[in-house]
Amino acid sequence: MGRERVNANPRKMPRQARSKATVDAIITAAAHILIERGYEGATTGRIAERAGVSIGSLYQYFPNKEALVAALIEGHANEIVRVIEAALDDPAPATVADGIRALIKAGMVAHRIDPALHKILNEQVPRVGRLAKAMDTSRRITKAIERFLRAHADELDPGCDPAVAAVAGAQGAGRTPRHADQWPSRAGDLPAGNALSVAELGAPVRLRVRGASRTNYV
Repeated sequence: MGRERVNANPRKMPRQARSKATVDAIITAAAHILIERGYEGATTGRIAERAGVSIGSLYQYFPNKEALVAALIEGHANEIVRVIEAALDDPAPATVADGIRALIKAGMVAHRIDPALHKILNEQVPRVGRLAKAMDTSRRITKAIERFLRAHADELDPGCDPAVAAVAGAQGAGRTPRHADQWPSRAGDLPAGNALSVAELGAPVRLRVRGASRTNYV
């Protein structure tokens, strides 16, 4: 039997500074309790106690644990997407090869954003309703990569479809990278120019760049 669908929408949005601070404290407490006790052990009572608020105050904003966790997921997912988007847009890399390098580095940064929380959210939180939608960062990341590739279409081989390559790049950026423990010492030593492999991101589709000394991957 599947999980019963629950209402994971917030009850109301904070408007004043004090109420925003309360909601921030509740969401921060939820993150700590999730890491310490897992999804099943993260009760609203424990979260309210850690946040230093009454259970009634918590329920003013979140009708249940699912709504609270969905808000936490959305904040975490937005942070990851902002890192990827900034790497490709602010400022935009000059070439596709530069963009690939920026995407690798952004992937490194994204996977270091609260990894303990990320693990819990990916492995224990049920993918239903708003929770599933909040966890879906790939669509937004894919759009950012495709937008960048289309802006540099003149650098790509004619047979390269930016939409397909963008999907592969988003899948790679969202995976737990191989040899991540080695990255801190290697991040500053990524090779320059076109002779660059981004296979560490695990993407399955090759992106050919004109004039490259070998095939690059996204």
